[in-house]
Amino acid sequence: MIEAWIGGEKFRQGINLYIARNAWGNASFGDFAGAIDDATGGPVMEVLTSYVSQPGVPLVRVRSRCEGNATVVDLEQTRFLLGSERSPDQLWSIPVCFTDGACIVLRERTQSVRRSGCRDSVFPNDEGRGYYVTTLEPAAQTALAGGRDLSPSERMAFVRDQWLLVRAGSHSLDDYLQTATAFGNDRHVADQVLTTLGYITRHRVDGAREERLQTLLRQLATPILSDLGWSVRPGDTREDLELRNKVIELLGDHAADTATRRRGRELTNRWLRDANALSPEVVSDVARIAAIGGDAKLYAAFLKGYRTNSDPNQKLRFLSLLGAFRDPQLLRRTLQLTLTDEIRGQDLASVLAGVIGNPAGRDIAWRFLNENWSAIERKLPPGHTGRVLTALSANACDPVWQERIRQFTAEHPMPQSERAVRVAIERIGNCVELRALQGG
Repeated sequence: MIEAWIGGEKFRQGINLYIARNAWGNASFGDFAGAIDDATGGPVMEVLTSYVSQPGVPLVRVRSRCEGNATVVDLEQTRFLLGSERSPDQLWSIPVCFTDGACIVLRERTQSVRRSGCRDSVFPNDEGRGYYVTTLEPAAQTALAGGRDLSPSERMAFVRDQWLLVRAGSHSLDDYLQTATAFGNDRHVADQVLTTLGYITRHRVDGAREERLQTLLRQLATPILSDLGWSVRPGDTREDLELRNKVIELLGDHAADTATRRRGRELTNRWLRDANALSPEVVSDVARIAAIGGDAKLYAAFLKGYRTNSDPNQKLRFLSLLGAFRDPQLLRRTLQLTLTDEIRGQDLASVLAGVIGNPAGRDIAWRFLNENWSAIERKLPPGHTGRVLTALSANACDPVWQERIRQFTAEHPMPQSERAVRVAIERIGNCVELRALQGG
């Protein structure tokens, strides 16, 4: 943010000055900010101090109107908070930069700036580099959604902020779904949009919209998978590799797409016959989709793969797949395996987490943990209990699970996992509040 505001060359001059002044010595935040200040002549110390000396992230509200041949932009800052939390009386010195590169420092609660030309909409986060959340008027939001006036980085920032505003309760889920529909086929933001839609679907943030959400996921993800294909291609970027796996997972799991599940099973059967039939980068996601609708025969093939494979990576892949089935009987078999010598202590937490994170396995795993905790705790290496507790919150969106975790950890103290416990309870609480805000 600072570099984008003052310019790359001035920022480099400040860094060089900071290094020269403090070579072979200790330095503080003040030394760094002061050097940037001295090199640029700008209020960098003021801006950095306002961010470093207080918690939180600012929210910048933007309203614009035309006056003659100019656009008046009204800016207002508060602290961004989730849900029903009350905003404390905080102020930042915020470099707000517009898409043409012009910047102002927002110091007061409200400030106005006059821009030349009459514009329908103004996006106050040039290249998405500003460390703040923006909220726009409905007309401006609609004008920007799906438009190509924004750069890829700005579109990513816009879509991110729309979801954060839903989490805060100031925008509705319908608002975000309109944004997702407008931007969903944009490859630059597809991963972001699809990940959020997966979260909404997985946590049933709004049960009344579940079928609509699954349909939207299919509409957005199917063309991407058709374009990328199921196999790695020469020239694929890292983003292509990640997006391919993402859409396979979302279509086969959250969207419950029958064609994807059928294709996943076909490709998995080929892979079981020939280990080179699938690209290594997609094997786990494809086989996991097959497991979702898998039967005892497929489970037996994966278990055999775990027991007989000498490649440690392949062995762990097969082991992780045993927790992906949706058949309760098969999941119970996997859990019982964790009590045997077949599964090493260092692998135990990941197996338990896999079953717990499975929508069909969470309740089964919870009973298993309560009935067998003494044996499990003896087998788990130090510090691994946190992974199990974190998994309990991965798909939970019900206050019942908060209370279960509190009670369980009260009965079975875990000093090494106190932070994981707090994170799990907070994560569930955030989802519960989101559902309440959105009427789920």
